[in-house]
Amino acid sequence: MDQGEAGRGSWLTTPTAMATLTITVSDTNDHDPVFEQQDYKESIRENLEIGYEVLTVRATDGDAPVNGNILYHIINSNGTNDVFEIDSRSGVIRTKGLVDREEVDSYLLIVEANDQGRDPGPRSATAIVHIVVEDDNDNAPQFSEKRYVVQVPEDMNPNTEILQVTATDQDRGNNAMVHFSIMSGNTRGQFYIDAQTGKMDLVSHLDYEANKEYTLRIRAQDGGRPPLSNISHCSGERSSGYSIIHIQAVDADSGDNSRLEYRLTETTSNFPFSINNSTGWIVVAAELDRESVDFYNFEVEARDHGYPVMSSSASISMTILDVNDNNPEFTQKAYYMRLNEDAAVGTSVVTVSAVDQDINSVVTYQISSGNTRNRFSITSQSGGGLITLALPLDYKLERQYMLTVTASDGTRFDTAKVFVNVTDANTHRPVFQSSHYTVNINEDRPVGTTVVVISATDDDTGENARITYFMDDSIPQFDIDQDTGAVTTQMELDYEDQVSYTLAITARDNGIPQKSDTTYLRFW
Repeated sequence: MDQGEAGRGSWLTTPTAMATLTITVSDTNDHDPVFEQQDYKESIRENLEIGYEVLTVRATDGDAPVNGNILYHIINSNGTNDVFEIDSRSGVIRTKGLVDREEVDSYLLIVEANDQGRDPGPRSATAIVHIVVEDDNDNAPQFSEKRYVVQVPEDMNPNTEILQVTATDQDRGNNAMVHFSIMSGNTRGQFYIDAQTGKMDLVSHLDYEANKEYTLRIRAQDGGRPPLSNISHCSGERSSGYSIIHIQAVDADSGDNSRLEYRLTETTSNFPFSINNSTGWIVVAAELDRESVDFYNFEVEARDHGYPVMSSSASISMTILDVNDNNPEFTQKAYYMRLNEDAAVGTSVVTVSAVDQDINSVVTYQISSGNTRNRFSITSQSGGGLITLALPLDYKLERQYMLTVTASDGTRFDTAKVFVNVTDANTHRPVFQSSHYTVNINEDRPVGTTVVVISATDDDTGENARITYFMDDSIPQFDIDQDTGAVTTQMELDYEDQVSYTLAITARDNGIPQKSDTTYLRFW
């Protein structure tokens, strides 16, 4: 432009241009990790299987991922704490050794979270984990002596203390509460033991001529479930056989004519009773089994030694009372069941059943081992044990349970195995790392260029976790790989035609029913 044209009224203009300035802010590691709790408290049972997950600690970091990559470790992992370990990535604390309450009843772990930062350096924080060990009934009572020997005078008065037995149990609470009872040898009820104290009394007169020695089997049983017991013996040998009843006949003659001899009649070769032919005492000669024969009827004959021999007979009826001498027996030793992962709490799994041949026996059931995380419960009802789901299942954590079920009549027991296979359910949906993504792209990118790869995760397994990616709307400039999530250009881009694009992308799993998540991808 020259001055002449300006003088004739033309306008003076200034040329301009625009540019985009991108400023990237670098992260500095200026945040400490922060635990969700400073003190964690958890209770576990002793004798848990190795690998049992006790609890999970979590910490977060306000820095960028490069300075917030948190790793966990137990600072004081030596000594008694070496029965625990922590997953450095997830923060899951597990058992790596056997936990015994009788050795250590509580633990205090110090867990450190380190963010692995580099600028200016890593930062860390600690939390305290208190673990209390609950008692299992894993110790039987122990007598102070395995054999007690007592001398008792024949003329001792009834209701006199003759012995104090003692037993101790290393468990705690009801599991250590010891009760005493006489198991056998007290056939005439001449002895009594206090169930709480173990004090033994004589309750009726002794007769040296009838029985010179007694052997009593004494049981100490704790109050746990199932109860554990130990047995001790009191005294030594006894006369052959248990005396049942004394038969006596009277003869008015004198001398040999009144000397009597007794014998059993109408008996078989394996008859379980015999009679002292001089005294008339009937004793047990063989083992009795009420479940085989519960009633006996036989004759006793008394004969004198006169001439001619004279005799008389009496009829004996004997009912065999029941003792707890049979174990409960499961109708099956193994049960095999399938249960879907999404089964509702309270779902019936299986009813186990055991039969006890003793009279009036009451069989109760409990899950004695294999019940990881207490997922199942059992209820004794109608003679069987109904196993139900007590807590939700997780196919990722456990795919099979092998439960040991115990049937007990209070003293005797039997066990069976219940195998529960968990089938996977589509319980989780895919999840994108972010609900929005922003990507800068140059307009001169060649067709077919991969501009971004987005991904979603699914906490299920197998087909339930296989993810397929879709673009909700058809935008011809872009396409997405259904398997990898890679977004590529399909046409040349022109900034002057369109400055930005927004794509709605859905990740869908292959489960039944299918579940999905959607994110938005914006290109500049």
